Amino acid sequence: TINIGGDGEPVVITTINDDSFGGDSNGDGSATTPSKLDWCTIGLHTNATLNIKNTHIYYGGCTPVYGQLHNFGGTLTVEDYLLTKSGAMGLMAGLGTNTLRNTEVTDNVIGVRYHRGTLTMEGNSIHDNTQYGMVNTNTASPRVVIDARNTWWGDATGPLHTPENLLG
Repeated sequence: TINIGGDGEPVVITTINDDSFGGDSNGDGSATTPSKLDWCTIGLHTNATLNIKNTHIYYGGCTPVYGQLHNFGGTLTVEDYLLTKSGAMGLMAGLGTNTLRNTEVTDNVIGVRYHRGTLTMEGNSIHDNTQYGMVNTNTASPRVVIDARNTWWGDATGPLHTPENLLG
């Protein structure tokens, strides 16, 4: 089991090119700037447990396959969190047990991608992601439905979804 964050000031995980936290850690002045593809993923494998609380993660998700957080089969709990500026997905719930609680997921290509395992969502804010706030790519029959009630989607009418909610 790994625990990241807690009470007090947020823990920040970002690229070495991001001088906005901790100063010029790579010592190059303003020669580099952060990019949404600067680092790949924090991966969680089978039988592992990762609890993340009060943490901000920026600029990961190096390919369309990996999220900044990627669960390959463990138990992942994310709480009071900011997941932003990913070049791919904020969270990839590939397998395992995934809980996303009181978390803001914004400015990613895809906010949350659910593929397999379980996903519990409570009180989140998922908005301003360029392709999808959330996408369910599970192909099981019957189709797995994700309960995302009490999630803020950036609009009072709910998430944009064609053709059901064109105003979202």
